[in-house]
Amino acid sequence: VYIAPLTNMLLKTHTIEQTFLYLGVLALAVITLFALILKNPGDKAAPASPSQTPAATPASSDATPGATSAKTGVSSANTVKNDLGSGDYTWKEMIRTRPFILLWLSYLMSAAAGLMLIGHMASIAGVQAKWQAGFLLVVVLSVFNALGRVAGGILSDKAGRTNALLIVFLIQAVNMFAFSWYQSIPLLIFGSALAGLAYGSLFALFPAVTADFFGIRNLGVNYGLVFSGWGVAGIIGPIIGGIVADQTGTYNYSYIISAVMLLAGALMVRKVKAPVRKG
Repeated sequence: VYIAPLTNMLLKTHTIEQTFLYLGVLALAVITLFALILKNPGDKAAPASPSQTPAATPASSDATPGATSAKTGVSSANTVKNDLGSGDYTWKEMIRTRPFILLWLSYLMSAAAGLMLIGHMASIAGVQAKWQAGFLLVVVLSVFNALGRVAGGILSDKAGRTNALLIVFLIQAVNMFAFSWYQSIPLLIFGSALAGLAYGSLFALFPAVTADFFGIRNLGVNYGLVFSGWGVAGIIGPIIGGIVADQTGTYNYSYIISAVMLLAGALMVRKVKAPVRKG
């Protein structure tokens, strides 16, 4: 929300090197300040008693809260307790499972579209609407990115984790297919808002799916590995947009490629099921 307009303002009176320096100093100061006042709640946040704690909801929407389901593969019959607790996977166990591979690939496919837009939004505004203040679209996308994290969590609780992912992927795919028709400022604002909403939802949905599938004891490292798909998408998405724009003068084929990747991700999500321990 603030980096895009601030950077645009600084670049008008400073060099690129100076702009990076000022942004870095600002980030360091703000992060340090908030780190100093951050406190662990500790014993004050006493956990609820077992009778007050609601049963965990399985990842699939086909199961009701607190119940087991054959479709999710999570039940007392096929979950073997180990030293980490029932349902908890180490990262070494997790990366050998099919659900991890599908989640990682689907994360890459879905994030690439959002990151392609973020990386080229100002240029897209100039190409499609001749709007020189296209950096403001990054602000719009960022605001709805934040809202998407809340909306994704609500949708996840209502429809189930994987169903929510499927809905978000399909919405984003349709938006990407339509993006080449957004030739005016209002339409670009609409497309950016919808893209931000869908993109932000990923950051609520994928951690929840990872926790449901592989447990919460090792969620830090496990989600870190799933999240590395986003890191790879950060390279692929903007590069695709840049290469296509350089070669064709438009982003139209970038949108198509991104939409196809989203559909491929949706197919993977459709196939993913909670892992079942053997033995």
